[in-house]
Amino acid sequence: SPVGMRRGKYPRIGEIVEEFADRAKKSPGTFEEFGDAQKEALVRSESNIDLFLNQHAFQVDMDQSRIAAVYAFDTKTSQHTKFTGKLFCDATGHGTLGALAQAEWTMAEKGRMGMSNMWAWDEGDKSVEYPKTPWALDLNMSDFPYPVDHHGQWFWESGFDKDAIGDAEGIRDWNLRAVFGAFNAMKNRDGADKHKTAFLTWVAFIGGPRESRQLLGDLVLTQEDIAIGLVVLAIAAISLPIVARSNVYCSHLCPHGAVQQLLPRKWKQKKPMPRSLTRLLLWIRPALIAWVVLVSMMQLPFSLVDIEPFDAYAWRSAAWPTFCVAVIGIIASLRVPMAYCRCGCGTGAILQYLRRHSRSDRWTRADGFTLVCLGLGLFLYLVF
Repeated sequence: SPVGMRRGKYPRIGEIVEEFADRAKKSPGTFEEFGDAQKEALVRSESNIDLFLNQHAFQVDMDQSRIAAVYAFDTKTSQHTKFTGKLFCDATGHGTLGALAQAEWTMAEKGRMGMSNMWAWDEGDKSVEYPKTPWALDLNMSDFPYPVDHHGQWFWESGFDKDAIGDAEGIRDWNLRAVFGAFNAMKNRDGADKHKTAFLTWVAFIGGPRESRQLLGDLVLTQEDIAIGLVVLAIAAISLPIVARSNVYCSHLCPHGAVQQLLPRKWKQKKPMPRSLTRLLLWIRPALIAWVVLVSMMQLPFSLVDIEPFDAYAWRSAAWPTFCVAVIGIIASLRVPMAYCRCGCGTGAILQYLRRHSRSDRWTRADGFTLVCLGLGLFLYLVF
C-alpha cells in the first residue's frame, strides 16, 4: 500500500512498514534511494525479531492440518535450518509453503501476468560503445516499448503461457535477451543516432513473478462477484442520461451528493460570489477531467481515487487527500448549495454532458472541450 495509507480494522498496522519504507522516485529506484542497509539495521535492532536472509524453503513438517515447522537452506552457505512455530506466512511468491503443506491451490494455464525483469539506462557526455549481441532477441526500435525516463518498467515481462515455476529460469533468460536486444537496437541499429552517449546502469538478473500459484482459502472472491455490480452501475449511470434524460446517479445514488442535500441552509450565502471567483471555480471540473486523461494515458504514478471524496466514507481505508476533498466540499456546501457537485465533481460533469435535452443538437463549449480531451487522449496514446 502507498506510504501514509491506513487499512482495515487496525489503522496503525502500516506504521511498522513506514518506519523503513523508501521514497524512491522511480521503480526501479537507485541503490541509495532503497536504503537496504538502513532497513536491515532497523529490523536487527528489534530484540524480538530474528532475521535470516538468503533462505530458500524446501520442506515442511505438518501437525495434522497445520504447519509445525519449515526447513530452509542458506543459498550462500547451504546450511540447513529448521524453523518451528504456530503461524507461518507464505511470502515465497509461488505459494511454495502452501503447496508443500498440501493446501488447495490453482494456477491459470494461459494468459497469466508474467515475470518482470526491469532495467535502467542513462546518458553521458561522451560517446559510448556497445558490443553487438547476436545471442539476444533480434529487435528494432519498433519492436518494444521505449524505456521512457531511462528505465524499463514492470511491463518488461514474459512467460504468460509458460510454467511460472518449472520454467522460471527460461522465462528470466528470455527477458534478459529482450533487454539486451532492445538496448542493442538503441545503440547499434535504427536508434543509434539518438543514443550515442547511452549506457546501461542496471539490469535485474532476478525475475519478479507477478502471477504464479494461487492458494485457495475458505472463501474465494472472484472478479465477477465484484465487477457485475460495478458494471451494472456504470451502464445505468451512463445510459440513463442519454435515454431517459435524467442524471439518476447524481440525483439518487451519489453518497456525497446526498450529504450535501442534508446540510442545513441557515448559513446559505446571501450575496452572490464575485463573477471572477465563480468563473475560476467553474474551471475546476474541466481541469480535473483533463488531468484524468493525462494520468491514464501517460500512466503517471498518481492515485485518481484521491481527487474524489467517495473513499472518505470508508474512513478506515481512505487516504488523507480523499478526506481533504470530502471535508472541503462539505464545508463549501454550507455556503454554496451543492458546491462540490457544481464545481468539483468531474464525474457529474461528464454525466450531465451526456444528458439529452432540448438543446442537445447545438454546438456548445462542452462539445469543444470534449473534442480537445479526445484529441489529447489519442495523441498521448500514440506517443506513450
